[in-house]
Amino acid sequence: MNASCFPLIAAGALACLGAGCLGLSPKPDPTRYFVLGTLPPPAAPNPRPVSVAVRRVAVPAYLEKRWLATREGHQIHYAADDEWAEDLAQGIRRVLAANLAALLGPVPIPASDTPPAPAFELLVCIEQFEVDTTGQAVLAAQWEISGANSTAPLRAGQFRQTRQDPAAAADPSAAVQLQSDLLAELSRTLAPILRALGP
Repeated sequence: MNASCFPLIAAGALACLGAGCLGLSPKPDPTRYFVLGTLPPPAAPNPRPVSVAVRRVAVPAYLEKRWLATREGHQIHYAADDEWAEDLAQGIRRVLAANLAALLGPVPIPASDTPPAPAFELLVCIEQFEVDTTGQAVLAAQWEISGANSTAPLRAGQFRQTRQDPAAAADPSAAVQLQSDLLAELSRTLAPILRALGP
């Protein structure tokens, strides 16, 4: 056989592999993507809405990864195929903003191009936010509320609650639901504080 034929044969074999001549097909991507849920919108508009901006949410370094985390004692396990569909800190910020708008009433959008500054700003520092191998979810956080034009905090506090669902130990959808429920509880804790500070 002419030696010049070998490159042609090799190229044909590669093309055959690429076209699936051997009956091989690409495996489907097993990755699942999750987002945190929000509270439903209010049935009726609030007559005295309170405007608040969730300025910043900080999470510990071990929660900055894209994979869902599960705690086992002092160990953290990351799911191989279950990921957050958005940056977790941004997801928490989105949920808190939506929840507080639902609880405090959305502020009417003015006709001008420049919306008014929010009355209050909220900063949240997450210390723990994951589900363990027994199906218990934990949210531990510190929060601070300040006026829009003030650097000094008006109120500050800590929040820690747990939720339990044995199914959450093996079902990431159940785990994310528990975490969403805990963010809803944090929002319900902050809402009356913000309302008391409001006009």
